[in-house]
Amino acid sequence: MPMRLDPQRGEVIDRERSFTFGWNGRPFPAYSGDTIASALSAGGVRVFSRSFKYHRPRGLLTASYLDPGCLLQVGDEPNVRGAHRLVEAGMDVRSQDTWPSLSFDVKAANELARRALPAGFYYKTFMSPGWLWPTYERVLERFAHGGEPARDVDDDQRMDNAQAPVGNLQTSIRFRLDELFEGLDGDIEADCAELLESFLRRAADEIDRVTDALAVNDAELVRQCAHSLKGMAANVGVTTVAMLAAEVEDAARDGHLHAIGPAGDGLRVALEGATRNIHAMLPSLAARA
Repeated sequence: MPMRLDPQRGEVIDRERSFTFGWNGRPFPAYSGDTIASALSAGGVRVFSRSFKYHRPRGLLTASYLDPGCLLQVGDEPNVRGAHRLVEAGMDVRSQDTWPSLSFDVKAANELARRALPAGFYYKTFMSPGWLWPTYERVLERFAHGGEPARDVDDDQRMDNAQAPVGNLQTSIRFRLDELFEGLDGDIEADCAELLESFLRRAADEIDRVTDALAVNDAELVRQCAHSLKGMAANVGVTTVAMLAAEVEDAARDGHLHAIGPAGDGLRVALEGATRNIHAMLPSLAARA
């Protein structure tokens, strides 16, 4: 690990437990407790992604949950926050929207057309005529800056994913709470517990509203409720609920209410799993207070 720092006081990695994972097809070493970004950085990687518009190289900026340069593909899961997600043995991590490779990205040729792509050009381009929108969409989706979602996931598998225990869910929640309350004084543990309990109550209410809106085929209300649920779940690190809510939101936006069934059922199951994880965390929060 050529760029790994010497042992530091209070570090969270366990140097006694090492393993390897994959980065764009190459094996990289890591320690237990590493995030994807910290393991790659220790291995000498400096470029993690490409910018949206001109595909310029992007690396670590803040090394926080919101770092814009560290959105990565992990297996079939797109848009993973690499500076937040803990790396695991055998994990297959890849860069997103780069071809043929991260180091040589053909889409960087957009730089040559920068005079024709001023800031805000997308607000006045591809607006008319309206009958060409299907063609526009097929072209634009090729430039969508994101990863590749899992393909052909059946309804039973989707439900299994929602029911399965998420090994990193408690860790994800703790990381997110640490970021939210960083630098604040007072009874932080009590505030964290109150925030989590509030999330569980509000999330249950939003899922009930989604169910009621589906019953009357109100696509706009479904979209609004799913959007709200997605945001509040992401804010506290409950990624399972946030991802399913995003699926419901997208389907409702497109008017495909008939396709929401499995994801809608999975929302309640995922929230039940999050509830168990959060209730298991609350005693430890109280013990730290």
